[in-house]
Amino acid sequence: MKSLIKINSIVISCLILSGCFPCKLGDWNCSEINSELSKNVNECNSTQQAAARTILGSQYTDKVRSNILNNCIDNTNYKFKTPN
Repeated sequence: MKSLIKINSIVISCLILSGCFPCKLGDWNCSEINSELSKNVNECNSTQQAAARTILGSQYTDKVRSNILNNCIDNTNYKFKTPN
């Protein structure tokens, strides 16, 4: 019984290390995510949040911040527009 548990553990470990994990082999922190995309999303997010804070002033909320981030993830060329 103990040998069966060891074999199952080894098989599961091999599956995890061989591609059943969302990142590259052994890259537990997903450090090889597309760095250019990440940079573009961060740049879009920071510039558009700054624009939103300037335009909205005291009406700038966490919901607006979250909306900007989601839009920047979908489209790194996103430009903040005032809500109608």
